[in-house]
Amino acid sequence: MIRRILILLTISAFLQSCSENDNNSKPNIKVQLDNSGSTLLSDFFDDIDYILLDESDEFPIVKPYKVVFYNGLIIVHDNVLDNLHLFDFNGKNRTILKSLGQGPMEFSHIEDFVLYGDSLIIKDNVLKKLIYFNLKGDILGESKSLISSSEFFYTPKMQLHFMDNRDEFNFLRLDENENISDKYYLVSKHLNGFHFKSITGFYRDKFRNRILFNIPYTYHIAIFSLLGNLDSIIEIDLGRASMDQETLSRYNKGFERRAFVEENNLSEMITCFFPFENGYFLFLVQGKGNYHFIFLDEKMNVRKQSKLFKNDLDGMKIRTIPWTFTDEHIVFTSSSIDILNDFMEREAEIREKYSNSSIIKFIEKNKDKLASEKTVLILLKVSKALNSQE
Repeated sequence: MIRRILILLTISAFLQSCSENDNNSKPNIKVQLDNSGSTLLSDFFDDIDYILLDESDEFPIVKPYKVVFYNGLIIVHDNVLDNLHLFDFNGKNRTILKSLGQGPMEFSHIEDFVLYGDSLIIKDNVLKKLIYFNLKGDILGESKSLISSSEFFYTPKMQLHFMDNRDEFNFLRLDENENISDKYYLVSKHLNGFHFKSITGFYRDKFRNRILFNIPYTYHIAIFSLLGNLDSIIEIDLGRASMDQETLSRYNKGFERRAFVEENNLSEMITCFFPFENGYFLFLVQGKGNYHFIFLDEKMNVRKQSKLFKNDLDGMKIRTIPWTFTDEHIVFTSSSIDILNDFMEREAEIREKYSNSSIIKFIEKNKDKLASEKTVLILLKVSKALNSQE
């Protein structure tokens, strides 16, 4: 009888832990999108730099997806060929981790990758394993990975997994023995069947020693300790621009949802939430092509916001959404052909008004290579006024 009572108490405690670690308590950040106006790019950024990823002709990057700057390297996942490209900060190709097959010490698919210390870990959901490499591309080993998550975070002491609305809870924490120790963030019934591949996954906020995850189809940012415990869920309150989950579930086809969002001037989700030394950068799309750049201070109060820029730094177009970040930059990706065509279209103006800008030297150095289809990273350096304490 005592043994049965102890078992029941253990089960009860576990269930209580799951329910207590759900999405109940959320610090709220109010953002008034109507306050976003037009401004100069130099009000937000100090300069712009460009990096051409000089990929191999034999193994090109067909579609760059997750991009990470780490320890002097730029790591790029091509999610078409499922290769992982490692470049230095000058864009020179250092090595390529190739999807070669389904044998020992091989991978056929990259669901996600993580960097820890001097190691790079690839998650292959098809082969249900993790493959470990050093930063030179040498293989170190492999281990089983039975959790079919879409994104993960790894340390030798724990793992975090994001289940992408495929489980009762969206986050699983595994202990050092790879047993599930905690479940976090109860999935809304309205989000069943809604899946979204994150371009950032889990990422570390090195300035505050914690782990962040921007939860798709919500306005929530999950904050974890370095031990993998869920500390809090931040909710971004967009007021009338928010889309409730019940409405979201009614428009479960992408084209219908996009039309509804544009017609009602809504925002589906938070696109980016990047940490900087003295605050955060928030990016979202509202309605039809309203791109909001919002900087928050350390206490997550809105510091500066805009939805329309005039590029007074080098005169070039900013075509895409923010893709990743460094300690000092917000990083965009672009086709090299688009960069070349944009420059040629307004070359005279750029040379006259922005003669000291890096784009001129970049074009002159790489003009022949830009004419072929390659990837360019555009680094906008956050202004000292925004990336420093007031």
